[in-house]
Amino acid sequence: MNVGIFLFVAAASLAPLSACPFSPADTAAYRQAVSQSVPYAQRRAAYERSIRACPSELHLYTEFASLQIANHDFTAALPWIEKGLRLSPEDAILNLRKGEALVALSQPREALTALGKTPATGESQFFVGLAHQLLDEHREAQQCFL
Repeated sequence: MNVGIFLFVAAASLAPLSACPFSPADTAAYRQAVSQSVPYAQRRAAYERSIRACPSELHLYTEFASLQIANHDFTAALPWIEKGLRLSPEDAILNLRKGEALVALSQPREALTALGKTPATGESQFFVGLAHQLLDEHREAQQCFL
């Protein structure tokens, strides 16, 4: 259902931790979180540890949400997305991931609200179209797919 999510996660994993002084153990947890060779459950725990260590690092929330959505863990992604949005309510990536998760959970009206805070890209329009389809708004959905 998601477009290019693995490329996003790979690119996001290169983001530096700017203002957060990670301990050596926290650094090891972050490396585990971004390693694609580590099983999902371990990566999830590692992101949770990383966020506990540096709760103001927005990119941790975007990376974690992207990982959860790539693993179809939509319900689990939403609370983390909301925490990230408390730091930056207009963050385009978090709003896109929120919309994506809400479409997957058949909550199209809420999805459209989140997606309305994102730039009109191919990916965002795809999910806007899916939300309109869920609402039986076929003309609006069709416009998104043109």
